[in-house]
Amino acid sequence: MHHAELIEPALKAGKIVISDRCFWSAVPYGVLDIQEDFDDNTAKYILVSQSILSMYHQFIAPDKTIYLDVPVARAMDRLSKKPHEKEIYEETKKILKAKEGYEWLLKEFPKEFTVVDGGKSVDRVFDDIIEALSRIK
Repeated sequence: MHHAELIEPALKAGKIVISDRCFWSAVPYGVLDIQEDFDDNTAKYILVSQSILSMYHQFIAPDKTIYLDVPVARAMDRLSKKPHEKEIYEETKKILKAKEGYEWLLKEFPKEFTVVDGGKSVDRVFDDIIEALSRIK
């Protein structure tokens, strides 16, 4: 729904889309949905499935993905300060496993990602993201 209702119409209108949901995030979170520990074989199966589905326009692979590398303790601290209902992945163990999945993606697909140090101040992270976006061709 997210792609069909928001991303595709914006792209068709010639807009640049910045989204916190994408093709890549389904790998670490998909593995966690299937099993408790990250496993690169399961990740490969999920990537193959997504690649097949992307041919049928159910997934759009982004031109570039910015990965905010946040230490888990810092992420947990930030989450504890947000006035929101806790989501299913907002547990230290699950965040550690998701981070492991993203690190696997960074190793397997280094050209697809720009890593930004998300442990810095919000203002500095924002500046680093803008700088990273300016380098995307």
